[in-house]
Amino acid sequence: MSYRESGVEYEEHQRDYTLLGNSATFTFCVDAKLGQYFGYQAHPMYVCKKDGLFFHYYASVDKEGRARSWAQKFDIDELRRLWMQVSTCLPDIKDTVNRIYSDPAQGLKCIYEAYREVLPLSLVTTEVPEYVEVNQEFVELCFEIRKATEFVFRDGETLGKQLVARIESEDDVPKGTIENLTYREFLTYCTDKTVPDNVLNRNDFVLIKIMSDSDEVIFDRSAVNSIVQKHDEHVTMLTGMIACSGCVTGTVKVLRTIDEIEKVSEGDIFVASMTDPRCVPAMKKAVAFVTDEGGITCHAAIVARELKKPCIVGTKNATKVLADGDVVEVDANTGTVRILVKHSDKK
Repeated sequence: MSYRESGVEYEEHQRDYTLLGNSATFTFCVDAKLGQYFGYQAHPMYVCKKDGLFFHYYASVDKEGRARSWAQKFDIDELRRLWMQVSTCLPDIKDTVNRIYSDPAQGLKCIYEAYREVLPLSLVTTEVPEYVEVNQEFVELCFEIRKATEFVFRDGETLGKQLVARIESEDDVPKGTIENLTYREFLTYCTDKTVPDNVLNRNDFVLIKIMSDSDEVIFDRSAVNSIVQKHDEHVTMLTGMIACSGCVTGTVKVLRTIDEIEKVSEGDIFVASMTDPRCVPAMKKAVAFVTDEGGITCHAAIVARELKKPCIVGTKNATKVLADGDVVEVDANTGTVRILVKHSDKK
């Protein structure tokens, strides 16, 4: 049985998120109201826990579809309007992600509402410059907005994990109960304290299809293979978007969770699905950055510009093709990452 939408290619990305937190964001992404704003309805999205790691999946066409549809309706004046709307709320949002809550469940709901508030602006500033020809003024405004709002999802996820642990402790439910809920299931839990019978079965593996009006919980591991195509293991070169120019050679270090930043040494090539401010200490040691996701206004691009280090983003599969110990050339003048020596070949 195939779970992928017919004729639609999905991208797989590994993230250092919780299932609950990411499902909230994806639920908002496929919401009909957001679709009406962009004039583009996103395909179903997926979140997945497998073997101790977290992954998510989205249709490759959705980012470009949203961006081009938005640009047909709006211009920089709408971006300024959105920014004014969010910036007015920003002090309250900062309070939301820094407050100590007496009711952790209510606090978690407040964090996810902050996600919903910022999400349209986040999608515009991320996706429009990547797929639509815009002027430098538009790009610089996107950089300004991204830097000012990046704390929302980053700090929200950090606090969210703490609140999840508090809920589980205070409500005396097994560890993993709340973290393994979808956003819709969490709202139900807040109302009547009930959880699905299969929630603890999700610790080892679960795939959840998030649609505009419902979720589908899947325990068939083979379903993942039907969603995303396997990458070519014999790839010798990757291509992506140039975020900061330059050309360097170094040894790859692939980061799958934030706990792995300590393995990055001076002169390494930093490779990750995406980056956030928690990665900066490791990024300062690296000589270049390569990411699966992101566009010219993503966090990796912002840091690369500030540190003046070569950076290529949006390769889609760098974390799958590259491995710790590979020697690569990152040519951010041409947007290519060339594998010079595979670590397996050196053994």
